[in-house]
Amino acid sequence: FLCRELQERKDAEDDLISFSNSKNDEMATCSVNILGEMNSKKALKSFINSILDKRATDGLLESMIDAMCKNADAVKEDLLLSCDVNNPVCKVFLEVFASMSRDERVYQILFDEYLNRKDNRAEIYGLLAKYGDDKILGYLYGEVENTVLTPIELEEIKLAIEKLGGDFNGLIVKNSH
Repeated sequence: FLCRELQERKDAEDDLISFSNSKNDEMATCSVNILGEMNSKKALKSFINSILDKRATDGLLESMIDAMCKNADAVKEDLLLSCDVNNPVCKVFLEVFASMSRDERVYQILFDEYLNRKDNRAEIYGLLAKYGDDKILGYLYGEVENTVLTPIELEEIKLAIEKLGGDFNGLIVKNSH
């Protein structure tokens, strides 16, 4: 009841933002969740700063990323301006980028991550599938046929190809390890 009432009150936004920076993780997470439901653009900017400044705990970070994913296009320009993709901290925003509408700048960030990712390749296949731009299909086909993939990577790349409208069945899979 209280959370629903707070969501409907715009005059609570500033106080909720200050609570989202609280040392009390439960209070901060509750505030972040309410602000996410309010679609507060002001809060989303605050979340970016908290993450970049490394003030957010792991649990709070997850809630902030979830809120930004639900409102990804509202935070797109701020995130593109604030985030240097060479900064390891910015890797946490990849899920938010994958939730955005199509934009060549966003595609380039995800594509660069695809090209440069050495470990946990399965994650990037999932992000590419979530983003939904089928321009990547040729690269994914080539990877299946020319790269040794783990069983998990193979399953994720198969799911990504199918979600993007491609055909996995006609591919010759290089041996997986």
